[in-house]
Amino acid sequence: MADALGQKGSKTISGTGAITPDVAGTNFNAIQALSALTFSAATVETGFTSFDLTNATIPAGAVVFGRWSSITPSAGDGVAYY
Repeated sequence: MADALGQKGSKTISGTGAITPDVAGTNFNAIQALSALTFSAATVETGFTSFDLTNATIPAGAVVFGRWSSITPSAGDGVAYY
């Protein structure tokens, strides 16, 4: 249950490099935008369907839920929970 709620940790989203969870075998379950946040790439966990982050804009303050094994921001700041 903790894995589904993002209680294993978090990572700051800033810059434009690929980001993956620090804990092996986990995925990002929620992404909170601290400023308008966009992504150039996102990999959905195999066997799941999640919101397509590529070229989408998440407005500041919004939270999206899904199962991403890696994300690559293109602009903005946020927090990714795993």
